[in-house]
Amino acid sequence: MPSSKSLLREDNKLSEEIEMGCLPQQLSKIRFLLSTFMVSSSSNLWKNLETCTNNQFTGHLQIAATSGETWSLHFFLGRAIGDSGGVHQVRRWRRQISRYCHHLEKDNENLFSTNDMQSGNYRHVERLVKSQRITREQALAVIQGSMIEVLFDIVRLEELTNLGQGNVLVYTRHPVMSPATSNTPLVLLKLEYLWGEVAQTWNAWSTQGLAERSPNLAPRINLPEELQKTVSAQAYRKLVYTLNGERTLRDVAVKVEQDLLLLTRSLISYCRKGIIIFTEIGDLSSDTDMVTEIRRGPLLSNSRSDASSQSKPTTSGEKKQLIAYIDDNQLDSQTMGLIIGQSGYDYISIREPMQALSTLLKHRPSLIFLDLVMPIANGYEVCAQFRRVSLFKDTPIIILTSSDGVVDRVRAKMVGSSGFLPKPISNEKVVEVLRKYLPTPVHETTTETPTDSLQTNNLAHT
Repeated sequence: MPSSKSLLREDNKLSEEIEMGCLPQQLSKIRFLLSTFMVSSSSNLWKNLETCTNNQFTGHLQIAATSGETWSLHFFLGRAIGDSGGVHQVRRWRRQISRYCHHLEKDNENLFSTNDMQSGNYRHVERLVKSQRITREQALAVIQGSMIEVLFDIVRLEELTNLGQGNVLVYTRHPVMSPATSNTPLVLLKLEYLWGEVAQTWNAWSTQGLAERSPNLAPRINLPEELQKTVSAQAYRKLVYTLNGERTLRDVAVKVEQDLLLLTRSLISYCRKGIIIFTEIGDLSSDTDMVTEIRRGPLLSNSRSDASSQSKPTTSGEKKQLIAYIDDNQLDSQTMGLIIGQSGYDYISIREPMQALSTLLKHRPSLIFLDLVMPIANGYEVCAQFRRVSLFKDTPIIILTSSDGVVDRVRAKMVGSSGFLPKPISNEKVVEVLRKYLPTPVHETTTETPTDSLQTNNLAHT
């Protein structure tokens, strides 16, 4: 896991390369991603992104759907620097602020100006960095998260169009050299990383049969009486508050700190029964106050799990132990979340390496699972970094890998790893680790399918 300084060094290096006119050539890697994941190699989006990169384009690439939805991707000398537009532009930006700039969550000041709506979010975060309200690393995370959402929405529409189910998309490049882009921007994003994240997310989303469901839809309880029959009274109250039809799937996922795919899959079974429905909603106004608040606790589980937990009442001041898993693989994160949730623990999944340490410092997990192979830094480096922090000196850190060799185990031991877990992830092995390192016994649960149970962090109404 890279430190903040290493991330800045990489970003500064990119800035220097652009200023010298030697843009890194990584397009072959992106073509590999196109062939690896379920994104059409004839993608018009990719062709336009490739053109912008090859031509060191400065300006914005406008993508317009026949339905009226329009996005703009902003570039500086072939590097992505931000985005604007889309059906939920303000919601999208506020989600990123909630995820990466927690201290601004309850800031009542209008953080978004009319100019931001038109010129792109890089102007917004640039202003916040210059006023020292956020760091450059936070600015990078905010813009990166926003662009991944935008690219996913465009890929989704384009793939549906290829199947004869979507809108026709029109791409137009608008070159510009305005004061906003006359100097090297604070943030320059790597197209290779953005496309890799989007391709992997779309692959997971579509293979789960969710291609026709937009994450911009809002879940709402349609048959409250039926829902009451399947969950506990406490879970029902939380669901009524959270799934009120005023938050999109993406909004809910951020509020409960849960992987979007895992959340959506868990709601689908209720959607098929008509208990929960997905509806279209509008965007927020730019002057809406930040009110996001994060708390832990189960959002939704089946009645059998609720009954089991209620038979063992929690004493005053007692709370569930939190387990963290750091892995860029979305499907592995989902599998781990289901196992840990059904074992009676709170769970937090971290897929953005640059946010791992700050997130762990905030939530202080009781145990950390750590994938060995990640795109920016390997598990050995990350483990060594965690061990240098006094808070995690004695925290159990378990490294996961598909390469279970003697050399790997020795290296893991040298960097302070508490244990080694082979992949693929199995329920038996994970539970064995939990029992070994945590004092609280693991609750035995009955067999259930992923769509019947969701153990997640929850925004509770108080």
